[in-house]
Amino acid sequence: MAWLYIPATLLAAYIIHTLYNLGKNYLVARRIGAPMMISFFAPYTPMNQLTGKGIRRFTMRCPWPISEWGKCGFYGWSYLDEGKTHEKLGPVFVLVTSSRNLVIVADPAAVKSALARYRQFRKIPGQVSIALFGPNVVTVEDDVWSRHRKLTAPAFNEKSSRLVWQESLKQGKGMIQSFVAAGAAGTTSLQKDVQTVALHVLTKVGFGVENDFGEGVSRVHPGYKLPFRDTIQLILRQAIVILIIGRKNLLSRVMPAGLQKLGTAVEEYDRYIRSLLQDQRKAIAQGTEPQNNLLNVLIRASDTEKDSGHASQTLSDEEIRGNTFIFNVAGHDTTANTLAFAIAMLAGYPEVQNWLSEEINTVLGNDENPDYEESYPKLVRCLATMYETLRLFSAVPENPKYTWANAPTLAVGNKDYAIPPDTYVQLNFTAMFTSPRDFPPDPLVWRPSRFVLPSPTSSSSPATTDEKPVQESLWDPPRGTFIPFSDGPRNCLGRKFAMVEFVAVIATLFRRHRVRPKRVEGESEAEARERVIGMAKDAWTGGVVLRMRDPARVGLVWEGV
Repeated sequence: MAWLYIPATLLAAYIIHTLYNLGKNYLVARRIGAPMMISFFAPYTPMNQLTGKGIRRFTMRCPWPISEWGKCGFYGWSYLDEGKTHEKLGPVFVLVTSSRNLVIVADPAAVKSALARYRQFRKIPGQVSIALFGPNVVTVEDDVWSRHRKLTAPAFNEKSSRLVWQESLKQGKGMIQSFVAAGAAGTTSLQKDVQTVALHVLTKVGFGVENDFGEGVSRVHPGYKLPFRDTIQLILRQAIVILIIGRKNLLSRVMPAGLQKLGTAVEEYDRYIRSLLQDQRKAIAQGTEPQNNLLNVLIRASDTEKDSGHASQTLSDEEIRGNTFIFNVAGHDTTANTLAFAIAMLAGYPEVQNWLSEEINTVLGNDENPDYEESYPKLVRCLATMYETLRLFSAVPENPKYTWANAPTLAVGNKDYAIPPDTYVQLNFTAMFTSPRDFPPDPLVWRPSRFVLPSPTSSSSPATTDEKPVQESLWDPPRGTFIPFSDGPRNCLGRKFAMVEFVAVIATLFRRHRVRPKRVEGESEAEARERVIGMAKDAWTGGVVLRMRDPARVGLVWEGV
């Protein structure tokens, strides 16, 4: 039994080390002056993200105070919490952990201030996981970020928005044909289908590669083992695993089959992107390239700086590949999941489908190829549906920052809090977006009409009914209370891209069709609607963004009207 002394000694050493660090960090947290909560889980350590899930579930089922120990100690906790902890502790509190303390903030003015001061509230060390294929505009800092921003921003312009609109209409038509063809049997492939649409839009607008809905990124290309879509999905969901184990190690023969498949996904994604980059450079050299795609703009902007003698202001091929990866993350995964959430919720609210259809048919009429400039600005209800979906199902429930060596002060209400160096600062978007003060009277109810005003002159409060206004415009929530695309200098570059794509797809789907949940035996229509709404709400932060746990749990039946 002597061999038991070794693991017992290691366990004892770990417990002592954890308790010592908790005590040390508790003393530091007290000096901040905010309410405190103790957690044995530090949300942004790779090992905790990899192994802590089961232990957290166990502790959260235990009696108080053990149940509190894992409550806020994982990425995505705020979606499950729905602002309850802030109601108890206030707009700012400190999560004391054995790793680093977390200052969690849900005050709109303080959040806007932190996002504006991006040199003091910086990216967390763990966000290197989204730099798997090279530095990019999301992961770099300071002057390097300024260079990346300067060269990537021109790719997102009105020309690209027009192309997004056209391609989204095309892909939406292909998807609705597939849905209707399933008939009364319904379809359970919603998540995969919206991912296909979003990736096809991205490959067209981003790389100049055109695909029909039924093929393309879901097809295995010659010389590859996985389709392009699957490589991206595997990487996004297992980014932490890749970071811990290492790209090359994943392909080792001693690794389990699942990890080897992940390694294959990483290598084949890299091959896909290198091939696209090579094709674009060849097309540019021959003068035959498509004029409007993001990769082309990146290459040309970088080459222009180089030709002007500003070699230090260019992007290397590795940086171009890195930014291409972040375009894939932000340009398809977030939009695809937002579409999936919206469609599932619409299936549970037929009255909202009718409300949407009324606007879509008024704006588009009989035009089978509606013009972007003429139609998009008028589809207010479609955009309101996106906003309401992002309000309750924020792609990024909380935005983590890190003070590094800085010691910034953050004003919350009438009090200034001095944030120590080496501290995480978590901006709790979900708590802000579901605030009873800013989104009355039903902040947890999915109601797109709250974002619609009956007239442009009425801006004090949102619409409270689903009746058709005489003239409609979007309601602008109180400043800082709703920032689904972040805020400040480092806000989302692809905001317009995502908005145009969402509106075009939703307008195509609900122009002449309706969706309902497929009923199971003995189930009423109302019960089926509750079940599909429950499917949407059963979400988690799998990988990088919020997504449904089991989007195939409820079948969806599409019918023409």
